[in-house]
Amino acid sequence: MSSPLRIAVADDEPELRRYFTIVLPRLGYEVVAVAENGLELIEQCLAVRPDLIISDYNMPELDGLEATREIARTYAVAVMLVTGFDDRLSPSAGDASHVHAHVSKPFKMAQLAAGITLAMQRFADRQAGLPSSAQLAAFRGECLPREPRISLMNKDQVNRT
Repeated sequence: MSSPLRIAVADDEPELRRYFTIVLPRLGYEVVAVAENGLELIEQCLAVRPDLIISDYNMPELDGLEATREIARTYAVAVMLVTGFDDRLSPSAGDASHVHAHVSKPFKMAQLAAGITLAMQRFADRQAGLPSSAQLAAFRGECLPREPRISLMNKDQVNRT
């Protein structure tokens, strides 16, 4: 029997921190750290080294994106951000390559579970050196031969481009 996934959570809203501590164990996970800001998250994660970090994007002291980036520089860890903003991270947010999934608030338990599964799969793929979906899309676009286009020039000629 394998040990449960060890998760650190961070959110400046006490209700959401409590939600995580109740729901994540019901989903079969172990909550090993609970933080209310980015600085606490860094301190706790460096002490307990969770398998996954679930962090709010917008928090006092240090936002979740910057805090998780700092942690990811120290050791390889899966990261999922939750946000009350748009369903995508802002382009002005800077480098978010260390983030494996995100979930928009408000979310349901099924969305949380799906986000965790996605984050862990993307993290495992990255650790195994597999290309990301963006890299695969670029690969498909640049490396595969183009389909020949056929246009009729006149009755007797066919032009292949």
